Amino acid sequence: MQETLDVLLHELSWIDFSSVSWPIDDLEKKRKETSDKLDHWCRTCDKFQDRPQLLDRQLSQLVTELAVRTKSGLETLQLYFKSFGTSNAKQEDLSLFCSSFIALYHLSKVRGFKCIAKLLPSQVDDFVTVLQLWKIFKEIWNFENFPWQVPYVLFLWQSKLSLLPFSIYDFDQFTEVSDESILIEDIINFAKQMLSVSSKIQYSAAYFLAKILTRQDTQSHLIVYLEDFLKLWEHCDTIDMSEISQIGNLRTIAWILEFGTRKSFDGTTERLLTTYFKIMNATTNIVIRHLCVKNIQRLALLFLPKKGASWLHKKRYIKIHDGASEAITENASQNTSSNDAIDEQIGSILATIMEALLQLLNDKHTVTRYSVAKGIGRICMRLPQNFSNQVLEMLISLVETDIGKHYGYLWHGVCLTIAECARRGIFGEEYLEVIVKFVSRALRYDFARGSLHTGSQVRDAACYVCWAFARSYDYCIPLMFLKVLVTSVVCVACTDRELNCRRAAAAALQELVGRTNHVSQGICLITTADYFSLSDLSESYLNILPTVASLDDEWYRVPLTDELINRKIGHWDPAIRQLASKSLAMVITKNSKFTWKNLQSTMEQIFIYMFSDEPAIRHGSLLSIYQLLHSIEDEAKLKSIMHPYYGQMVQFIQEQIDSTSLDYIQIATCQLLGCLFERKLFCEPQFIKKVIDTLQCENNDVQDAAAEAFGSICSYLCMERGNNESVDDVEQCIVDVVVGMISSIRSERTTKRRGFLKALGYVPFRILDYNVIGTDESLRMAIFAEFLKFGKKPTKLDIPGTLEEDSDQVVELKIACIQSATHFVIHILKSADANDVYSCAELEHVLQLLLGGMDDYTTGSRGDIGSWARITSMKCFSQLITSMNNQTKHKVEDLIKYGIDRLLRNCFERIDKTRLIAAETLRTLYNILEPYYLLKFELDTLQDVFHKFEPSLFLDYNRLFQSGILILKRNDSFGLPVLHGFLAAFGNNGSQNKEASKATECYLKDVVNDSPHIITLLLKNLLLVLTNDIETCRNLIPIIRMLTLILETITKFDSEMETVLKDLFVSLIQRTKASKDINLLLAFIEMLVEALVCKNTIGHVASQRLMLYLLHPYAKVRQFVSDRLQIQLLTHEDHFVRTLGEDNYQQAIEILEQVGWDKNSPTMLKEERNRLCTAFGLDPPLRQCLRNKETLHESSSP
Repeated sequence: MQETLDVLLHELSWIDFSSVSWPIDDLEKKRKETSDKLDHWCRTCDKFQDRPQLLDRQLSQLVTELAVRTKSGLETLQLYFKSFGTSNAKQEDLSLFCSSFIALYHLSKVRGFKCIAKLLPSQVDDFVTVLQLWKIFKEIWNFENFPWQVPYVLFLWQSKLSLLPFSIYDFDQFTEVSDESILIEDIINFAKQMLSVSSKIQYSAAYFLAKILTRQDTQSHLIVYLEDFLKLWEHCDTIDMSEISQIGNLRTIAWILEFGTRKSFDGTTERLLTTYFKIMNATTNIVIRHLCVKNIQRLALLFLPKKGASWLHKKRYIKIHDGASEAITENASQNTSSNDAIDEQIGSILATIMEALLQLLNDKHTVTRYSVAKGIGRICMRLPQNFSNQVLEMLISLVETDIGKHYGYLWHGVCLTIAECARRGIFGEEYLEVIVKFVSRALRYDFARGSLHTGSQVRDAACYVCWAFARSYDYCIPLMFLKVLVTSVVCVACTDRELNCRRAAAAALQELVGRTNHVSQGICLITTADYFSLSDLSESYLNILPTVASLDDEWYRVPLTDELINRKIGHWDPAIRQLASKSLAMVITKNSKFTWKNLQSTMEQIFIYMFSDEPAIRHGSLLSIYQLLHSIEDEAKLKSIMHPYYGQMVQFIQEQIDSTSLDYIQIATCQLLGCLFERKLFCEPQFIKKVIDTLQCENNDVQDAAAEAFGSICSYLCMERGNNESVDDVEQCIVDVVVGMISSIRSERTTKRRGFLKALGYVPFRILDYNVIGTDESLRMAIFAEFLKFGKKPTKLDIPGTLEEDSDQVVELKIACIQSATHFVIHILKSADANDVYSCAELEHVLQLLLGGMDDYTTGSRGDIGSWARITSMKCFSQLITSMNNQTKHKVEDLIKYGIDRLLRNCFERIDKTRLIAAETLRTLYNILEPYYLLKFELDTLQDVFHKFEPSLFLDYNRLFQSGILILKRNDSFGLPVLHGFLAAFGNNGSQNKEASKATECYLKDVVNDSPHIITLLLKNLLLVLTNDIETCRNLIPIIRMLTLILETITKFDSEMETVLKDLFVSLIQRTKASKDINLLLAFIEMLVEALVCKNTIGHVASQRLMLYLLHPYAKVRQFVSDRLQIQLLTHEDHFVRTLGEDNYQQAIEILEQVGWDKNSPTMLKEERNRLCTAFGLDPPLRQCLRNKETLHESSSP
């Protein structure tokens, strides 16, 4: 930073115009140099925006040097106007001569205009200099484009000089201004005009007016100014003054009240108050209301001492114990009475002001409430103690307002006021109990209003109160109140929904722990719950909260448990209810000291909430019971706890499933039902029919929960039978239910089919070998056949019944099949014997299903809906590989290798989420696979190139495609999947296409000479992709773009390359000859134009195809061919002159330039096209491109 300051000082030389002779030689050069250096000066100043105090070391010298240069700049500007006239003046020249003013403004922007004003020179001679500058400026201030920074700086400088103890009119006469007008009065009038300007100059003008009007020799101007302002509002409730002008005048009066004395406002105080009340009633402008509040509080401060009262509770040292506290207060003056008298008239004014300020605590604007809070704090610290106590009692009466949704503004204002009063030591010990009680309620203020919520501001302000008390009172907070504050703030820090509230609570905790030194496990607390660790909500609930709860039962565990049970599991946000239920289970079950009696009481409380009429509370209680049942490991004690509620639970769950309740309640009910059967707490078979009905819900998440519940119920009902026992009625019922699902899957409703398919993935392994009634097919084969039927094709299925043609629903159905089939096979792998003859075949089928899902690029009304299937397939692929043992992996290692190739391809996809999921799956495979497979699948290479699959790499196109090129250079086996990924990038527009093209071009240039066989391999892979992509044509444009890039980069082809290129051209011509896709045609034409320079049959074929496109029905295509041909001929002039001859080359250029290829019909252009064919040495084509028998005239472009 010191070097930067030295640069600022060094560059002051370019602003000096004192030694410049007039007229300036080479004004244009001087203007450019000054402009560049001024821009550099401004950028250098902006570097100090975050830490402006670093400028202070050299700030005085900078300001002084610039102030000296202002006079020479304005004098030079005056000569400039005399030479050229104001009508011929340029904006650049004005900025040139006023550069010192602009530089000073930038310093004030960084450091603040008040700080710069204090540092401006203020000697007597400087007053004369500034008046002379004003005199010069007065002659030219009417110029339209004059830089506003000049009067801005002059106002600041004049405001500093107004402190000189001499009559300013004496200086005015010294400047020898004519008797027609006094310069100082002109400056004041000009400043009043600037109050109506909506720019930074309004601030400096208001500041100058406040400084100059509060002088003793300008009191007459002050009286006139105040009278003019008051008369506008005297006899009316609204005025015609613009809001900008009102802001300027209010800002000026605010500074007058700050710099002036009580004597200046004798007789106008009540009128000003009335005016302010009228303005606030007449406007909703935030700035105007804020300035009115500021003026009201400063008006009150005029009648009070400048310093704080002696009774303030500062520097208090109190011995803390559970009972009372004995205080030793250090007063500034022991002899001063705390009950000082106030004049009755002044008291009446102060009472009016305080009443108005207390009412404004309920203002809807935050900035107004905060200004009111600071105003009340400043006034109270200067009042006698008995008057201050009266204000505090009025404030506490507001605190006793019942908590409700409509008092959010008031609660926020009261919290801010309490914090500001606490910072100033106004509250005595007698108020602590009431305030602590209020703050503990404010820390939990949270209400939902429709889709919005209110309360975050109140909780943040309540944390500010705790922070202020800890900083201001040190040891004076009794332990009983300290414990209440700490426990309440800990609850906010660990459980609040809003990030700013959690961090504000963390700051309050640091102060409470650091300054009181009586918080249990305080150091561990503030190191665990700090600013950074609380940034993530899930982390706060699932990691920070259990850790904090384990520190101390009395201080943390019990309050946090009560907070979760009483408030958070019934929170209005479903995400908070989910996290609270998980956190509650962790806090209760992970503590060995937590007795079963406490757990039983917790369960009783949650069961009471389960029957609440509020859906949010009912949902939270269901989630909490579900999480607790999952977490409790002792089954005997679990059954003893749940036994009293068995009947109520059965009835409640049955009612929730039968009723058309909210989706999230249905999900929680199904999860709880499945858990009850899984933990062997329920044995009611009738629930299986209820779950089947729930499977027909349209919500995907409800279907998932119902499918899991179906699997848990079936598993419980089938697990009691021994291997040699016959099938009982219950098991036969389950088999019949599954068979009925298989037959109902061909239903007309897609949602019903999707739910049944999800449920089939959870069928117990024990009943899979049973035959379907009436057939020789086993249940296992029948289920798997349905998976394969619905999971392979993302298009309309050829099956009995009606299937909607909506591709979105078809892909959703495919996703359901992929998930169910994966779960089905994982269940078989865990349950079947190692010699099961069917499991390997089923595993191969599911792996092929997942590989097909990774290649799904279906598009629908919602865009690339195939990405849903790709993401699901990649996640299921990871789960499936994780569940395999080494023997199973060996059997399907080829399919695993193909899956890794698909994952690598998806690493270059357009969608960020797809790339991140692919990278995460590769990282998972790298972590779980044995070294043998890592070496065989070459995952170590990918892990090295992708920097351990760092997520940030896959969000940076430049680094990502450079890594892809590195893979192509290192490993031939990954060439095809990487090429697929690059083709996906070439098919997009924007930065991804640019970065892929740039990386590919660099790669081609590197390998063209050293490894030409790689180019051949690349072309063969392109031909393979093109051959396999006959149906969708998804890769057609990307292949053409990549071929164009290859033709641009490589000029020489060997015989093998030429053969592959010829096959590619033939295939592309066949695929594009009947196309009406304008983007495809333009890309193909671009490739053909690049192929013209090839000295082989490819160039000849390209020329013939281009001649055909010159008569294309689309005018845009014809004109594009003409433009690209002309550019190519001019770019490679030597080549075409050699091949065509000089005359033919000139003729071709002339035809392409003169013929209007887009304005005439193809029939009229045929003769010109044939002439061009002759110039190229080609026979005219025998057929027309894309012309139907009926098409005789030009067709319009799509």
